[in-house]
Amino acid sequence: MRPMRLLLLLSTILPAAAFAQTTNDEVVVRDPASGARDATPAASEAAAGPMGLVRAFDLSLDHDAEYRSAEAEFDVNRAAAQQSLASYLPSANYSMTNIPTDGLTRQVFSVNQPIVSLERLATLRQRGPRTRYANVVLLTRQNELAQRMMKAVSDYVRANESAKLNAAKVEALEEQSNRARKLYRGGLGTITDAREVEVRFLQARANQSLLIAERNAAASRIGSMTGVDVAPLDFVLPKRLAPIALSSKDALGIGVPQSPQVLSAELSERVASLEAQRARGSLLPTVQASASYTLTKGRQISYVGVSVTAPVSVAGIFHVAAASATARRSSEDRRRIQEQAEVNFARYYGLVEGGREALEGNAMAIDAAELSVSANRKSYEGGVRSNLDVVNAIQTAFEVKNQYINSALLLADNYLNLQLIAAVPASAAIENVERFLFGGDK
Repeated sequence: MRPMRLLLLLSTILPAAAFAQTTNDEVVVRDPASGARDATPAASEAAAGPMGLVRAFDLSLDHDAEYRSAEAEFDVNRAAAQQSLASYLPSANYSMTNIPTDGLTRQVFSVNQPIVSLERLATLRQRGPRTRYANVVLLTRQNELAQRMMKAVSDYVRANESAKLNAAKVEALEEQSNRARKLYRGGLGTITDAREVEVRFLQARANQSLLIAERNAAASRIGSMTGVDVAPLDFVLPKRLAPIALSSKDALGIGVPQSPQVLSAELSERVASLEAQRARGSLLPTVQASASYTLTKGRQISYVGVSVTAPVSVAGIFHVAAASATARRSSEDRRRIQEQAEVNFARYYGLVEGGREALEGNAMAIDAAELSVSANRKSYEGGVRSNLDVVNAIQTAFEVKNQYINSALLLADNYLNLQLIAAVPASAAIENVERFLFGGDK
């Protein structure tokens, strides 16, 4: 049995040496779930004050069904990557056969250890890229969760702020409608003015029900992702938003090659290249050490040796061609995704820069619209302006404030996408967006 022990020792040394070749391909990407979970769930749920984007995102990491499914997918991908290690590990087999014609029982124990196999080596070298790919996929799912959360919060904020603005508009129009009726009854106004103002008032009041329904629907979506009901003081915009501290384009663009979509394409290209090597290796001879121990009717037979296998397969030739074509396609896909990432980065950076300027212009328009409402009311009281002029000024102020909210939410969405494509972690990107949207003067 000494040769058997030597083979077993050899079977432990060779996989270790092969494993050392893959250490450089070992996990480089930090476990995506570790950093994002540091403050959840206890710290987040214990946080005082209304819920913001950061707390909602932290809660969704533990509750959102789609992301929880992605974590299970992460475990599956990691386990599949570890299976590559088994390609160069020894295999053992035990069999017991009864031979009725001779009345014998034969027991055979064998161990096989690959020594030289380009096919198995290529499979083993896929372990590192596949492990990193599992991490990158989870990072991608985190980014998608951040985008879905931003969309749900934007819908809620838009409906909630529009409902509040519309409520103020309804109150102002109701006041003007009452004035118009009183003037008409006193013989100082016309029926046309009274009816026109009444129509505007009724339209605004009817629209209030739709806005409340949209707000409730958006709150339900947030609740399904976080597991927490949205309170009235959650996600309330300040009167003026905080400025965006935008880094220079060159400084922020350094992270684009490390974005999850680019890394995913690069790792897919690497795996496809190794798969092509594995297909070519399947047509080459393989060398393996073998040892067997046979026991038959008290007789013991031991064998230790080296075997060479030279496969001959026409189908393997076509498999090599298909694997090589797949590798070329993965290379082109990687180049396309890299170029698209650079284009999207430049586009989002320009949208954020232009959005900041547009938001400042909308803020100035709000001040001018409020002054217009005040001036028209005073002119109306002095008999210079009509009731419809006041109503038009109120409508203009409502539209300008709504435009400010829509511009702010669009800017926040572009700001989030810009950071994600620049490889900023999803939790940090959400924190920056929250500082912009909800960190201004109340």
